[in-house]
Amino acid sequence: MQGVGRATALLFAKNGYNVVIAARNPEKLKAAEAVLAGAVTGGRVCSAVPTDITDEQSVARLVDDVTARYECVSVLINCAGVCLSGTLESTSISDYVDQMNVNFIGAVTMTKGFQPALMAAAEKGKPVLVNVNSFGGRIPLRNMAAYTASKFALAGFTDAIRPEFADLGIHVAQVHPGVINSNFMERAGFRGPKGEQARAVMEKMLKEPPPGIVQTPEEVAAQVFAAVQGRKDEVMVGPAYNAINALYRSLGVNPFSVAPP
Repeated sequence: MQGVGRATALLFAKNGYNVVIAARNPEKLKAAEAVLAGAVTGGRVCSAVPTDITDEQSVARLVDDVTARYECVSVLINCAGVCLSGTLESTSISDYVDQMNVNFIGAVTMTKGFQPALMAAAEKGKPVLVNVNSFGGRIPLRNMAAYTASKFALAGFTDAIRPEFADLGIHVAQVHPGVINSNFMERAGFRGPKGEQARAVMEKMLKEPPPGIVQTPEEVAAQVFAAVQGRKDEVMVGPAYNAINALYRSLGVNPFSVAPP
């Protein structure tokens, strides 16, 4: 539990929510739980459940754990993701499967698992599902076809279930961060003969960020919280990405087709 997930959980904890966090790494999950425990207010609680969102049985155990403690779930935030850079030639089918499992299927599995709990919340309030996606879910990224495909899949899934869930009293939001200055590079993959060059470019960008391009986890978390409170359908984080997205949608011009982000 790191980066945007941790920052988002912390923000909700500080604003009076009971928070349940889930991640694969037990040590990092325990560290995040300790931080959150000091942030919860008003008698609320924070708990952590080791979970692999790519494993349906692991998600089922998480659902059982949460629903045993709480009658319903008012907010579900799917924010797991991993970055992969590489041309089609340099990436394997296994790379594509891994990207789809973490960046897309995991969110589907979580959403299906918690749908009954969200529906129960709809009887008492206004539950919200938030899928934290990426600007790569709306703007194709050169040399990142596997990543882009997984994020476009998540975007399509989110858009498709929005009216379906609206009929159930559940609001569906989608938040698209830009490049985030977090520890995502620990898990990011760079394939092919130019992989290390691409890694170096990304590391330099994070150390010397161009104006408006690199965001903090806290900035993204604030937009997730705003999407929940304002029941927004979609948020593209940051003026630069909003402008690039508008340019691509209106004129088909994509700066990221010229060079990787």
